[in-house]
Amino acid sequence: MDLIATVGDPAANTYALIPDADALAETRIGAAAAAWFAASDDDGKSRALITATRDIDSLASGPALKSEVDFKGARETDTQSLEFPRDYLPGVLPPTLVAATIELAIVYYADPTGAALEPVQSGITNVKAGDVSVTWDPLAPASINGTIWALQRLPGIVQRLLGPLLIVRILTNVGWGFGGEARRSS
Repeated sequence: MDLIATVGDPAANTYALIPDADALAETRIGAAAAAWFAASDDDGKSRALITATRDIDSLASGPALKSEVDFKGARETDTQSLEFPRDYLPGVLPPTLVAATIELAIVYYADPTGAALEPVQSGITNVKAGDVSVTWDPLAPASINGTIWALQRLPGIVQRLLGPLLIVRILTNVGWGFGGEARRSS
């Protein structure tokens, strides 16, 4: 499978290439990184990099949908196939984006089922068995099954790498919050 990582290319399908991923995996510890580095299956690695890129791009749904998660700025051109480059970084892929893509691809390669990717927070604070009762955290994201959940299911390192590139809006019990600041919805 061919990887196309040319910045802004209408046919681009990844933010990272196998040699870059191999170099990063060589510096990491853990079973996933070891499996990646030891493997000679370039087709599998390519598929993992493309899947990681697609999953990262899927975090943003655009301002028209008022998504909880979006990338800062706008796409640099209307013809590019991927979310990056952005207008505030023309012609550039942020190094943290490339690293996040590689980190996620390494996890996908080691566990193609994605079973290891579970949400960090469910929004549930209490469960009771007798007479069935569930208590929800009022400050938990309102759309636990939406894009906030998609972000939360990513490994912590990927979340931290992508953090500076994202705008996260959280609906709390007092309204929409941006960067920890709550505002009343109108």
